[in-house]
Amino acid sequence: MKLLFICVFIVVTMTACGSRGDVATNANSATPGVPKAEKAALSVEQQELLKGGTEASWPEQGLAWSLPGEWTKILVNDETLYYQSSYGAFLSVKVTRLPDDIAPETNTLSFYDQAKQQLDAGRYQSVKMLDIVGLQGVEFVEAPPEDSKGPRRHQWIAYRKYQGVNQQLNVMTAIESAMFDQHANEMAAALYSMKLTK
Repeated sequence: MKLLFICVFIVVTMTACGSRGDVATNANSATPGVPKAEKAALSVEQQELLKGGTEASWPEQGLAWSLPGEWTKILVNDETLYYQSSYGAFLSVKVTRLPDDIAPETNTLSFYDQAKQQLDAGRYQSVKMLDIVGLQGVEFVEAPPEDSKGPRRHQWIAYRKYQGVNQQLNVMTAIESAMFDQHANEMAAALYSMKLTK
């Protein structure tokens, strides 16, 4: 059953990431119509949660995360990173290559507007611009789904140029909705812990 949930989660995540492949955010300048990004900062409690946890390294993309407690690596390759916690949460990260002529400012505004519409429709619980390691992106937390056994996500999508390639960076933590509130602080800590390794 656990393996089935993992497989379903990966398929859903890949589909969600793929559907947002045209979204990008600009890491270097403010975008007209989009609020200035807040800087991500770990609270004292979140820092404590990360102590003695698991380091998730992604050398292919020069990124790493500190994860609270014991997490298991499921998949790491050039475009995708998946880790699972001992309590059933996931860290899912995907990079999507974008055309050289991509307009990040336009896509940032478009995605931010879409996210605000989802917030107004009650599908998202919160939406804001968030700066993690100097990258400005759109952070959003999904509202609880009707099915308490379905996944609920805390997600951040940003744009960057890495090794000369334009990328969308899609970082997501998720867990069964019924367990989300109990572990929300741990998943936020994992998301905000992202760091550059090169």
